[in-house]
This record gives sequence, C-alpha cells and structure tokens, in this order.
Amino acid sequence: MADPITGTTFQIPQADVKAALDHLRLETNALSPLAVLLKGQQFTPALASPDLATQLNQPALRQILAIAAAPDLIVKWRIGGGSVDLMEFTLARNKGQGQALVLVAGAESSSILFRVFAQMADFVAWFMASYAGKNDQTVANYIPPTVELGELVYLLHAIDAFRIASFRGMLDYQAGQRPTLSLDEFTNTMQRSVKSRDIRWLLPAFLILTPGLDPAGFDLSADKTRILMDKSFLATIQTVGNSEQRLGFAEAGQTMGVEFYRTWLVAAGLEITVATPGGIAAVERLFLAPTALANHWIQIQSPAAPGQTARVNHQALTYDQLQVKLNQLFEQALALPVVPLASATPANPVQPAAAAPVSIAQSPGQPQVQAQPVATPSGVRFCANCGSPLQPGAKFCKQCGNKVG
Repeated sequence: MADPITGTTFQIPQADVKAALDHLRLETNALSPLAVLLKGQQFTPALASPDLATQLNQPALRQILAIAAAPDLIVKWRIGGGSVDLMEFTLARNKGQGQALVLVAGAESSSILFRVFAQMADFVAWFMASYAGKNDQTVANYIPPTVELGELVYLLHAIDAFRIASFRGMLDYQAGQRPTLSLDEFTNTMQRSVKSRDIRWLLPAFLILTPGLDPAGFDLSADKTRILMDKSFLATIQTVGNSEQRLGFAEAGQTMGVEFYRTWLVAAGLEITVATPGGIAAVERLFLAPTALANHWIQIQSPAAPGQTARVNHQALTYDQLQVKLNQLFEQALALPVVPLASATPANPVQPAAAAPVSIAQSPGQPQVQAQPVATPSGVRFCANCGSPLQPGAKFCKQCGNKVG
C-alpha cells in the first residue's frame, strides 16, 4: 500500500534479503540494521522467491534496500511497557537517497519487514496515530523540567511505588485505606526494580526501552530521597494504631501514581545516531510514556562538561505539542552534516542536539542559560519549560511563570 501515513511495506524472507543485496551489489555498513538482522545468515546465491526477482525491478524496493544497507542516520526504537511486550525497529536515512526513510524490523517466519515513508513528518504522523496519548488539555508538570538522571530514577520509582502499595492493599483487602510503604520497602523495591528488566513497571521501562542506558551501570548508593519530599511525591505519615513512621503519597505522587496506575499502557524509547564528520555519534536519547492525561517526554541531556552528571528534561505534553516536538527533534537531527560511513571513524558521543534549550545551572560565576520558546511554522509557540501554549507576544508562561521573551 502507498498511504503516506502507513507507508509502503514489503516483507521479505531473510535469505532473500541477503541474496537481493548481492544481486544489487549492495553492502551493509556499520549503521545498517540489516547487519544485525542478517548476522549468521548463510549466503544463498539465488533468490528463493521468484516474485522477488520481479519486485527488484521496482525503483521503490531498490531504494528501500539501498537506504537500509547504507544509512548515514538511524533512529533505534523500542516499544513496550505497561501491557505491551517489547518490540524493536530501526528507522534509516541515506541523504543521497533524498528525504525517504525506511523502517526495518524483524518479522515472523524469519523475514524482515520494510516500511518506507516519503519524509519524516509522515513517520511522525504514523507514530502518533499508533502510540501517542490522544489528550488535548495541558496538565501540571509535577516532575521538575530538568533533574539529574539519578533523581529521575527515584521519581519514576515513586510512581511505581504507588502502584505497588495499591496492589498490596488490594491483595490484603484493605479497601478505603491510603496506600503506604516503609522507607526500606521503597529502597528495596527500587533496587529489585532496576535489576528486574520487567517493563510492566515504569522505572525498568525507562531503563530498558531507552537505547544507550545500561541499568547494570546505575549507582543507587547515593540517597536521592530528598527530592521526593521536596517535590511532593512522598511524605512521612503516622498510621493509626502503629508507632512506625511510614511513607504516604503527597499531591504529586498521588496524582501521577493514579495516572499511571489507571491509564498507562505503552512507552517508547529512541536513540538517534549519525555518521557526522567527527565520527559515528549518538546525538539524542528520548523516552516517551503516553497516558490518558499526558504524553510524558523525557529527554536525556549529556553532561555539559567533564565531571558533571547527566540530566533529563521532563515535559507533560498534549497530543499536538508532542507532534510538534518530535518533528522539531527530527528536523534538527536530519539537518546535521553527515559523511559517507566508509570515511567516518568511531568517536565519543557528542552533545545531543536539544529540541529546545532549557535552563541549566552553570558553574559559579557563569550566567544562567535561559530557556527559549519553541516556534512552529504556523507561528504557535510553546513554553520550553513546561510545554504549555504561549499567548501571542507573551513574555512569561502563564502556566509555570518561565520567562520566554
């Protein structure tokens, strides 16, 4: 089919893909998703499917294979979490082949699925229709727009902890009682969660679905519980008839806990990797968690200088805001200078190209970098701090008070 939103699709047996590449004299490069999918595949000198020989005369399929074999930019995607099993695919671009992008994924019966999109906006529209939350009202952003990566681990587990405490209350038939847990229960379940790789929970979903994050490398020895109290996720309470102090859920923890407990079904993580003049580099990492109330955008920001910690930018976006942000993110990545991969050399990851600048605390003596509003082609602007729409000529965001003009 050739609908611009769903794209044109081909499903080809792995053995035939390898033979087709040889037939077209195409070789895979280090970024090619086919290099992984065809690894260990035995060479077959002839096409197994007689129909494929005819299909290879079609310019569309020849272009798809050329892009998939030798991309200069790829977007690795992982989808899953909530109630959806893990699935992976890669979006590939070769600038010499124009604006077209090819989605490559392993399929059933040892075959490979190819789906081509004429331009990135078509892919974004397909992704939005398939996975984004269809919300149109802005909600409060309880997670600070920028926090340390280690602090985010605690915040995400606080949301999971509400679900854990709620499920335990149900199992113990404690109807009407507020969910609570002890500090030891919170820290123990967080450590187990990080090791579990169970993407039905939000914290493991973030760690597993975001390419490039290694859960095994997370150091949980530094106590970050203070941010949970400061940002109204948890609060100490005294339960009736019990001398033990326990942790209850304050406004942010209660609100986001209920939101994810009732309406979270799927999440997505992506990593954009480009063959730049400086080498092969991952330039963006992003995690998206759609719910019925908001599309939670978590963008990983590399340390600005050696010795600094990685930070994340969280925003709670509407459907339209998410579509604008994704298009901007990809437009910036697609505009990066690239070189043929044969002449590119491995390099350390470069500073990610941010979809919108954010306020980051600088070293002492340096000025504060101010967030700038995001402008869209239609002239509509959104606050880079909280994602809310801005009034024409606004100097401050009426939702969060951030200076934008």
